[in-house]
Amino acid sequence: MYFFMKFYDKKALAKGFFLCLFLLLVCKFSHSAAFAVLVPMTLFLFMMKKNVAIMSVAFFSTLSLVLSEFFIEKTMIFAISQKILILMLSVLLLPSFCAIRHSRVQSSLLFLFWYLLYMLIVSQFGWSPVISNLKMLLFVMVFICYYGISLKLINDKTITESNIRTPILVFVLLLVVGSVLVSPFPQISQLRYERLLLRADAGVSLFTGITNHSQALGPIMAILSVFLFADLVFSIQKSDKLYIVLLILCPYLIYKTSSRTAMGSYLIGMMFVSFIALHCKRFIQSRWRRSVVNSIFLIGFLGVISIFLVPSIREKATLFIAKANEDVSELTTESIMRSREAVLNNALYNWRMKPITGNGFQVSQLYENVKINSIKDMISAPVEKSTWTYAVLEEGGVIGFVIFLIFILINIGLMLKRNAYIGASLFFTFIIINLGEFTIFSMSGAGGLYWLLVFLGLVIDEKRNIRNYYY
Repeated sequence: MYFFMKFYDKKALAKGFFLCLFLLLVCKFSHSAAFAVLVPMTLFLFMMKKNVAIMSVAFFSTLSLVLSEFFIEKTMIFAISQKILILMLSVLLLPSFCAIRHSRVQSSLLFLFWYLLYMLIVSQFGWSPVISNLKMLLFVMVFICYYGISLKLINDKTITESNIRTPILVFVLLLVVGSVLVSPFPQISQLRYERLLLRADAGVSLFTGITNHSQALGPIMAILSVFLFADLVFSIQKSDKLYIVLLILCPYLIYKTSSRTAMGSYLIGMMFVSFIALHCKRFIQSRWRRSVVNSIFLIGFLGVISIFLVPSIREKATLFIAKANEDVSELTTESIMRSREAVLNNALYNWRMKPITGNGFQVSQLYENVKINSIKDMISAPVEKSTWTYAVLEEGGVIGFVIFLIFILINIGLMLKRNAYIGASLFFTFIIINLGEFTIFSMSGAGGLYWLLVFLGLVIDEKRNIRNYYY
C-alpha cells in the first residue's frame, strides 16, 4: 500500500522553495519591512480556511526568528509584526482550542499546563513576578497558536500527509541546502567570537549557516534529522533520494557547528528511532524494518571502528567532545564540562536558596527588585539557563522538577502507546537538546521551532494512523 502513495508533491516542493527564496530576498532589500505583509495575509488565509497555508506562514514566521541578520534584519517592524501575527493566530484559534475535539496523540501535551499552573503560583513569590507572568503568557499564546494549527490540520479531512509533509520539506531544504551553499562565504556563514565577547583577540569563528548562531543551527539540524529519519521509517517506509541526501547533509552541518549538544542529540535521537523501529511490528513491514535497523547498526559499527583504528579521526573526535582548539591528550570530566561549569554551579547555588519551591518562571536573580519602566524592559529580559534538569530545579524546586518529569514521562509513554512515533521521537530529541541549553519555554527562538516540529510530527502521525486504519 506504500508504493503507490504520493508522500510529497515534488512540484509544490520546488515552487515552495523558490517562494521562500523570493520572500527572503524581499525581506532583505526591504530591511524586513515586507514581513509586515504576512499579518493581513494570514488573516485572509484564516477567513478562507486555508489551514496548510496558515501552517506554512507560522513555520516561516518561527523560522525567521533564528535566521541570520544577513537575510532578515531583526528590526522593530519585524519584531512587532511577528508578535502581532502569533497573537492574532492564538486569539483566532482559541475557540477551536476550546471547542474542537482534541486528538488523542496531542492531548497528552496539555499535561504541561499543570506545571505552568504550579509555576504561576510559585512565581508570585519569586525573583520577578511581573516578568515571570509575562513570559508565561507569551509561552501560552504561542503554545495555543501551534496547538490550534495542528488541531485544524488534524480535523480537516481533506488534508493528507503529503499536504503537511511538503511545506515542512520546503523549510528543511531551505535550512540545509542554504547552509551548505553559504559555507564557502565566511562573512555570511560564520560568527566570530569577538562579536559575542567583544574581544579582538578571540580569533575563533562559529559556523552558523543561514541561522544566527551555531547553537541554533546544530540542534535544529539534529531534530530535523530525527524528523526525516522517523518519517522515512514509520510513514514512507521506502527509500527516497531526497531524504537520503538530507540525512547525509544534516550530520555534516552538525559537525561544522562544533556543537556537542547537537551531535549528542542527533546520535541519541537516531538511536531512539531505531529502537522503536526494532520493536514496532504493527505498522512497519518486516523487510523494511530489518533493512533500516541493519543499516543503522552497520553505520554505527563502522563509525566506532574508525574512531578506534584511525588516529586522525580519534583526535578530531576528542577535540570535538572536549570543545578544544588545542591538543587534548585524553578526555576528562573537567575538559568536557569546562564550558558549562559556571552556569551549572550558578544554577545549583540558586536552587539551594529555595530547594523545595524554586525561584520563579524563566527569570534569574539579576531581575530581583529591578525597576521596570516599560513593557520593553519585560519583553527583553533574556536569561541564560543550563540543562533542563538544573533549570527546572532552579525555577520550580523539587516539586516543580517532579511535576515536569512526570509530564515528560507521560507524554513519551502515551505517544508511543498511541502510535505517534514521529511525535514521540521529536519530543524525546527536544528534551535531549535541552540537556545542553534550556529552550523549552523560549518560544522567541529555536525553542518555538522545536515545539512546532513536535506538533506537526503528531499531525503526520495522526494522518498515518487514519490511513492505516482505512487501508
